[in-house]
Amino acid sequence: GLKRWVRRGIVVAAVLALIPVVLTFLYLPFFVHPVSTLMLKDLATFSGYDRRWVSIDDVSPVLANSVIMSEDGQFCFHRGVDLGELRGVVD
Repeated sequence: GLKRWVRRGIVVAAVLALIPVVLTFLYLPFFVHPVSTLMLKDLATFSGYDRRWVSIDDVSPVLANSVIMSEDGQFCFHRGVDLGELRGVVD
């Protein structure tokens, strides 16, 4: 009867409410290891990939400046690329 349908509705609502909670715990950063398409290619060809810390002195200045530019404090004030900062990095 009606009680059974109400009970089923409550169970369905509870399950639907718990799905995001369960998925959040499954996606904890501790389980997630970001992989780029280039890393996937290396894995597929069994060449592996190398993740080692290097001294900042061993990093190309262009790469360092590009990373600094990508950490964009003006993101909300331009259309995706801060052209002024890009000019500064390229020059």
